[in-house]
This record gives sequence, structure tokens and C-alpha cells, in this order.
Amino acid sequence: MIKKKTPLELKNKGDEVRKRFDNIEEDEDLLKQSSIALQQKAKVYEELSSGKLDPADHRAFLVRFDKNSSEDVPPICSDDVLNKCEEDADECYDTDEELDTSEKWVTYTDCLGRTRQCMAKDLEHIKRNDKKLREVVEKKRMQHGREEEIAAKSNEVTEKNEHVEEGEALPEMMSDQLRNEILRKQWEKDEERLKDKKDVHYQDVLFGGKIIHPAWT
Repeated sequence: MIKKKTPLELKNKGDEVRKRFDNIEEDEDLLKQSSIALQQKAKVYEELSSGKLDPADHRAFLVRFDKNSSEDVPPICSDDVLNKCEEDADECYDTDEELDTSEKWVTYTDCLGRTRQCMAKDLEHIKRNDKKLREVVEKKRMQHGREEEIAAKSNEVTEKNEHVEEGEALPEMMSDQLRNEILRKQWEKDEERLKDKKDVHYQDVLFGGKIIHPAWT
């Protein structure tokens, strides 16, 4: 028994046939366009090869059609010729006369002991800047050393004079800077002591000074 096809199946089959024909027509169009493009390229190639094209138009093409293919291929050199070329090149580069000494790289050590490289022509300028940097570093180092020395002497004198009472004179053989440092620490200690005191007497704020009271008759 032959099964009848439904109207939907007949419609789908018709769509498939129509799509197949559409694809064939599309492929034929692409083939025709490719054929036309190839024909145009062949025509341009013939014009370039024959020299009929304006020489100014050659810049628009990457291939030099005005030369034979044999001219574009470099000749093959033998091993002896290649070795001779390499030797000649080495001789050219090995001669000191051909090299600019200012373009050479040189190694130097900066003021901080670091190894650096620079162009030979820049070495003198870098050395001058390095000298200035060395002077600044030495100045900072000496200043830091003096500050540490003063601080050490101040701490030493402070420890030795912790028993010094208010109003007692400091040693005469002492630098002004060290004397001021000791007085400053004594004032800070007095201020800390008086901070929580309610009844402050005028003698409490002498900070090492002396007041001579007149004799009453």
C-alpha cells in the first residue's frame, strides 16, 4: 500500500528543491565573478609585462613586472666566496680607525660603589655629576656624625649630672650647643614635674635660674 504524502510534506519537498536551485545559482554567480576578476588580472599582467603601462603606475604594485624572473634571483655563491666575504667584513670592523671611540660603552664605578655603564662621550659629564653627588653625600655623612657625637655627649653629661640640683652651675668647659642641650632636657624634666602640681610657686619655674633677694634692714 502506497502511503500518500500530506500537503505539508509536499510543501517541504518543494522548498528543499527551490533552495537547492538557489544555491546552484549563487555558486554560478560566484564562479562568474571569479572568472571576471582573473581575466582583469591577466590583462593588467600583460600590460605590465609588455611595458605599455606608465612607469609612474608601477609604484601601485608590489611586484616589479618590468624585470625578468631570472634577474630577481641572486646568484648562488660558493663556500670559498662566502668565507672570503666574511673575512673582508671582519677586517673592516676590526680596524680601530673605522670605529668612533665616543660611541663605545665604558664601565665606571660611582661614588656609592655601584658599577655602571655609559657611552664614552658621556663619561666626563657623568663624572662631574658624580663628584657633586659625592660632596653632598660626604657633607651629609659628616653632619650626621657630628649630630651623633653631640647626642652621645649630651646623654653622657645628662647621666653624670642627673644629681645636679636646680640652680647649680654647669661646668664652664662646655660648648654652647652642649650646654643648651642639657638645659633643654632639664627644662623638659621640670615641666613634666610641674604638670600635675596644683600650687606652683614662682621658684618652681626658675628653670635653673637664680633670684637674689634683697637684704631687708
